Amino acid sequence: MLRELTVLLTAILSLCAGMSAHSEGCLVQGGTATGSIDIAGDAGFGAKMAANELQTYIKKMTGAELPIVQGAAGPKIVLRATTGEHGEWGEADAFSIVQKSGVVTILGNSDEATLYGAYQYLQNLGVRWYMPGEIGENVPNLSEIPVGNSEYTGKPSFKHRDIDYSNSPTWHFGDKPGRLATEWELWEIRNKLQFSRLIHEEIQRLPEGIFPAGFNRSSEYVTHYIGTAAIGKADFATEPERWPLVDGKRKNNICWQTQPCLSNRKNMAAAVAAAAEYFTANPQMIAFPLCVEDFAVWCDCPDCVKMNGGIRPSINPNRIYWTFINEATRKIRKAFPGRYISVYAPYLNVDFPPGNMKVESGVLAITTNVSAGARVITQPGDAQSSTYLSTVKRLTNAGFAMGSYDYLMANGTPQPLSVIDTIRIYYDLGFAYYSAENMGRDEQHKIVDWVLAQLAWDATQDPHKLLEEFCTGYYGPVGMDVLKVLYAIDAHVQMVNQVQWGSMGNVNGIMSDDLIDYGRNVLAQAEKKVSGREAERLARFADTFEMYSLTAQAARTVYRAYDNPTDENRRKSLDAVATFGDFWKEHNLDETCSPSLASSPDREWHNVPGLGVEVQELAAPAVGRAADDLATGDKAALMRGLYSKVSDIPESLPNFFMLPEIWKFRLDIDHAAAGNGWLRPECDDSKWREISTYNYYEKQGYPAYDGYFVYRLYVEAPRFPSGKRIYMRIGALDEQGEIYINGRLVHRRLRTEQNAGKTSFAFDVTEAIKGGERNCIAVYGYDGFWDGGIWRPCALYTD
Repeated sequence: MLRELTVLLTAILSLCAGMSAHSEGCLVQGGTATGSIDIAGDAGFGAKMAANELQTYIKKMTGAELPIVQGAAGPKIVLRATTGEHGEWGEADAFSIVQKSGVVTILGNSDEATLYGAYQYLQNLGVRWYMPGEIGENVPNLSEIPVGNSEYTGKPSFKHRDIDYSNSPTWHFGDKPGRLATEWELWEIRNKLQFSRLIHEEIQRLPEGIFPAGFNRSSEYVTHYIGTAAIGKADFATEPERWPLVDGKRKNNICWQTQPCLSNRKNMAAAVAAAAEYFTANPQMIAFPLCVEDFAVWCDCPDCVKMNGGIRPSINPNRIYWTFINEATRKIRKAFPGRYISVYAPYLNVDFPPGNMKVESGVLAITTNVSAGARVITQPGDAQSSTYLSTVKRLTNAGFAMGSYDYLMANGTPQPLSVIDTIRIYYDLGFAYYSAENMGRDEQHKIVDWVLAQLAWDATQDPHKLLEEFCTGYYGPVGMDVLKVLYAIDAHVQMVNQVQWGSMGNVNGIMSDDLIDYGRNVLAQAEKKVSGREAERLARFADTFEMYSLTAQAARTVYRAYDNPTDENRRKSLDAVATFGDFWKEHNLDETCSPSLASSPDREWHNVPGLGVEVQELAAPAVGRAADDLATGDKAALMRGLYSKVSDIPESLPNFFMLPEIWKFRLDIDHAAAGNGWLRPECDDSKWREISTYNYYEKQGYPAYDGYFVYRLYVEAPRFPSGKRIYMRIGALDEQGEIYINGRLVHRRLRTEQNAGKTSFAFDVTEAIKGGERNCIAVYGYDGFWDGGIWRPCALYTD
C-alpha cells in the first residue's frame, strides 16, 4: 500500500510539473497557494466544516493556506450541497468529486455528504485518520496539488454506519472526557461514520462539543424502547395492569428496564402515539424503535398468554411480540408512509415470527450478534454461528428491511477479528444498516474500528488487506510485527469456547502464558527498529498488549484463590492486582484505554480493581446457598426449577428420582480437566469444595468467574424397570457444557441461542447409568459472561 501511494504521489507531482507554465492548474504550487476554497453564502455546517478541514489539512501537507472565499477566479475547490428528497437508502450520503478546468467541485446530496466528499478528497491525496487525535493522523508532505481531469462518485455500502461507544463519556474517557471524546467524534466523521448512540448527545453537552444538534445523525432511531414508549408516561400506582405480571404480581422495577404488558390496549395506543409524536417532531427520521427492553421479563397475565397462543411469554414471547409489532407498524405506516418500526431480532428470546405469521413490510429487523463473537458467522461446524446465521437468513428471506448490531468487546478483552469478516456477509445479504457498539477503548480495538469504518463505507474491500494497510501505514517498518501479534491473539481467541461481550474469564482464556511470552518478545524486538512518531505509536500498542497480559495474570491468581482460599493465594492475588494498577498509572492508560478498568474500585470485579475486595472476602465462601425461590425445598418450586422455561410441567413422572442438591465443584482455570482425569469416576474429589446446584456458583464464593468448571456427584441410582428409557434433566446450565456419566460422554449442551443458560433440557442416559449402583455424574461446563453453572435442580426418570 505504501508503494501504491508513492506511485500515486509521483504521478501527481509529474502532472503538476507538466502544467507548471499554467499555474491555474494547481491549488498549491511550489509550496505557495495558487487556489482557493469556495463555499456558498448559505452553506450549512457541513460545508463550512469541510472548508475549514480542507484548509487545515492542505496547509499541513504543503505549508500553504488556501483562502476561503466566494466566487474567486482561478483554481479552486467548490463545495456545494443539493437539497431535496433522496428515496433510496444511502442516496443522501452520496457525493461526487469532479476535477475539470482547474476546478475541484465537491457536490454532496446533503450537507453531511459534502463533508464526506471533502474527506474523500483529502484521503485521495494520502491523508489517513487511523486513530483519534493528532497522533493518529498520517499527512503526506506535498509541494504541489494539481487539479486534473477526473470524476469520482462516492456512495456508502450501508446507509447507516455507526461505530460508537456504549454508556457515558466518563465511562470511556475518564473524569475529563472533553478532549478525548471530541477527538473520537472527529475520527468518526473523518472516516465517514454517523452519530447514533446517546453518548453523542452527552458529548455535545460538554464545553468541548463541536457539532450542532441533529448533525450527522442516523435517520434510524434504534434502541431498547418498547417499555418506555408503551408505559413511560403511565403511573404504576393508578394503572398497574400496564406493567408485567410476574409470578402473580405486577412489577415495575425488574432489571434494567420494564417490558410492558403487550395485551394491554393502552400500551398499544401509547406506543403508536410515541412513534407518531417522534416522526412529527423529526420528519427526517425514518425508523422508530419498539425494540425489546434489555434483560427485562415478560408479562404472563392471562390475556398475554392467550394472545401468545397459550404459551407463557416468559418462555417464548414471539407470537405476542410480533403481533404487537405488526399492529403498531400498520398504524404508523398509515399515518406516516415510508416510515419503519425498528426491532432487535434475534435478541434474548425474540427471534422470528412463529408458524405462518407474516410481518408488516415496515419492520426494520436489527440482528444482534452476541452469541458467536469469537468466530465468523459462516464458520463451519460452529453451532452458535450457524444458528445465528440461519435466523438472519430467515429474516432476510421473509422480506424484512435488515440491519446489524455487533457487540465489540468490553474493556480488557481483545477484540476478535471475526467482526471484520462478518460485515461483508451482512452486505451480501442486503443489509442497509451497520452498527457496532464499542464496550471498551484500547489500541487493539481502535485498529479494528478503523477497518470496520472503511468496510462500512465500502464493504467490497478485503478486510485483511485493510488490516495490513493500517499496520504498515501506522507503525511503519514494524507494521508487520504488530500484524503478527494481532493474528497471534486472534488464533488464541479461536481456542476459547465463547467470547461474549468480554470478561476477565475471556482474557484468561485468550492470553495464555505462551502467547504473553511471544507477544512481549516480538514487540520488544520491534521497539529497537523504530523511533519518533512510530515508536510512540508502537509503545501505545505494546501498553495495550501488556494490559491484556497483566489482566490475564491477575485473573488467574484470583481464580486460584477462589479454588483454594489460603492466605498465600490471597496475597498473590492482591499483589497481581496491585501490579496491574501500578502499570496502568505509570503508563497513563486512561489516555488510550477505557478507564473503568483501573479507576473505580467500586465497580463490578470484572473491571479488575474489585478483585482485591473479592479476594479478601474468600475467607468465608457462601457454599451450599440455594436461590431464594428454591431455599425452602417446596416441591412445586423445585419442579418449576427442574422445568425452567418449559411451558408444560408434568404433574408426575414415571420412576422419578430428584438428584441431590449438593455436588463437588472446582474451577478449570487452565482448561485441563480431561487431562487431569476430573471427568472420570476414579478422580479423587474429596478435597473439592461443595456447592449447591440450586444457585449460580458466583453466589457461592466464586464472584464473576468466567471460564471452564467441573461439577461432580456420586449417587446411587434407583433400579429402573427394564425396557424403559432413562432420562436425565438439568433445570438450567449457564451457559453450556458436556455431561459425563461414569466417564462416558452422554450429552453436549451448546449455547445456540441467547437464553440457553436459563432453559431446562433432558437427554437419554439409558446406556450409561447403572441402576441400583453407585454412579459418577460429571458436568464439564463453560460460562462466558455474568452468572454461570448449574443453578436449577437435576433429576432422573423414565419414559
